[in-house]
Amino acid sequence: MLLPFILTAFLGATAALAAPQADDGNTTNLQPICATNANPHDIAVIEQVVENDKTTMKDLEDLELGDLSDEEEDEDVDDAAHYNPNHMCKKIYKKIRTIKIHWHNVAANNTREGGYLKKKVILKQVKYIQKIYKKACLRFYLKGVNHIYNADWFNNVAPGSPQEKALKTQYRHGDELTLNIYSVGLVSTPGLLGYSTFPWNFADDPHNDGIVIHYATVPGGDYPHYDEGAVAVHEVGHWVGLLHTFQGGCSQPGDFVSDTPAESTPAFGCPKYRNTCASTGSDPIHNFMDYTYDKCKTHLTKGQLWRLVKILKIFRKLIRHH
Repeated sequence: MLLPFILTAFLGATAALAAPQADDGNTTNLQPICATNANPHDIAVIEQVVENDKTTMKDLEDLELGDLSDEEEDEDVDDAAHYNPNHMCKKIYKKIRTIKIHWHNVAANNTREGGYLKKKVILKQVKYIQKIYKKACLRFYLKGVNHIYNADWFNNVAPGSPQEKALKTQYRHGDELTLNIYSVGLVSTPGLLGYSTFPWNFADDPHNDGIVIHYATVPGGDYPHYDEGAVAVHEVGHWVGLLHTFQGGCSQPGDFVSDTPAESTPAFGCPKYRNTCASTGSDPIHNFMDYTYDKCKTHLTKGQLWRLVKILKIFRKLIRHH
């Protein structure tokens, strides 16, 4: 979700994820977590647009989102021609546009410690993204990788910084359905793991569109507790229109998804059980849109999957029109 727990304001319409300092699911003694310049009025306007959209499951031929197996998880995300949609997606495959990924690997030098990522590592991250979002019948593939050596950008790219603007202005590729991923060092913002723009930001500021992640959070990275690739999955969640599960705390409408129980604050670490809004069920601590450790995150709900398809249709032209 966007607005609760805002301790620091950055420029730009972004959501940001930072590493906590606790391992018990509590929010005490933590660094700033999430910052955005969106406000309740903005969210209300966006939600009105979503509610007014007349798309139904029938429009997508009664697709049962979220009922897919992992049978295709090793599909080739590096070659669009060899994409094999899951059997549940085949009947609508031609209706949904491909999401091309341009990966911009910003490094201080050509060492792993300096931020350099080999293509096989980047492919592992893209495959993880595909594994989670294929349950919404989304199709990602890696269109290209740029290796950019710039110590200033590696250290100082942050929400609203001059370095971020310079990087994205020079290197961003594609239209509203092209995902640009920037892996950087985030050295100037200690604890920050990543941040993203939202689909409804694109029309006003297309050059800013995309997600930024700490390079050490990719699969096999060395960021403590956040080194299995879930940070990028989380930030892609924002890029496709999902809010944090703790949006609005215990108050309705929360994250506008009916099957994600409300929680009053973000969850950290990997708690065995947590229930901060007793009337709605246990907190969604295993959801990718919470703040728990990577090993704790396992899924998005059917409600989230259906919501992101509607939002992508409205704001990112997901559905082909013949």
